[in-house]
Amino acid sequence: SENGSELLIGGKAPKEGEIMKNPFLASTFRELGQNGKKGFYSGRIAQEIVNVISKLKGVLNLEDLEGHQSTFDN
Repeated sequence: SENGSELLIGGKAPKEGEIMKNPFLASTFRELGQNGKKGFYSGRIAQEIVNVISKLKGVLNLEDLEGHQSTFDN
């Protein structure tokens, strides 16, 4: 992943008990907390998902995400 380095400290995996900060992930979680599902299926986060899928030669657009309806099957 092009963002894989965000999960490293000084280029290495964090050790047990080591504190790491990930402000970009924190802002994403804040946005999801404020906007719920809408914040995931539309807007900045949805656009970033579409961008990653596109870079990997996948096929997904904003309309696909915005039109998504989850179901819960027992």
